[in-house]
Amino acid sequence: MDTKIPEEWLQTGFPRLLWDALQLCGYNRRPVYNVITYPAQVETEYAAEIKIVAKNTPDSRPWFATGLRVNTPALAVEMV
Repeated sequence: MDTKIPEEWLQTGFPRLLWDALQLCGYNRRPVYNVITYPAQVETEYAAEIKIVAKNTPDSRPWFATGLRVNTPALAVEMV
């Protein structure tokens, strides 16, 4: 199950640094984050996925990255 990230999680740490770096390069679209939940028998794990759309053109391909599986959604966002 994928879930949207609370906005306050994007205001600090890596998400904020990434957004600042993109803005310095003249990029004006925020990256899109999702948390992916991996149910398990012992402990549920979470990983964050990030998508950065390159351009407005139809042939543009977005950049994707998925972080490590960790034990909390907030940590997953920080480690993507």
